[in-house]
Amino acid sequence: MNKKELKFIRHLVNSDTSFEKDKNVIYNLINNYRNLNREEQIEVFSEITQTAIKLDWSRRKLFGLIDKIFFELTKEENISERQFDDIEGYLDALGGNCAWKSVIKLRNDPDDQEELYGYVRSKKWIYNDYYSDNN
Repeated sequence: MNKKELKFIRHLVNSDTSFEKDKNVIYNLINNYRNLNREEQIEVFSEITQTAIKLDWSRRKLFGLIDKIFFELTKEENISERQFDDIEGYLDALGGNCAWKSVIKLRNDPDDQEELYGYVRSKKWIYNDYYSDNN
């Protein structure tokens, strides 16, 4: 993702009135990461995805929230190497910088995996809240 796209996402997410509340939802899931065993650590990211689906968050919103938390954790140096790698990997899967079968599917995304991969890799989700056949 280029700097212009990331800046656009950060601006939109930060201007969202529910930003702090939503960020806390995700932060609370990530907060106890170090105290979990490896299986539980991996489950944290599944819970994040399920939370986003349940709350009907767009890919752009979820990416912006995770990016903000990631930035804060790395700035405070309050992050383990494993947590850093896992969050970075989650952002890559959310943003399509991964193998096509690893792209994270959210609500309203295409059911077809190849179509989903094409949509996410195209970065159209940055400028549209949700997928549509017209994207």
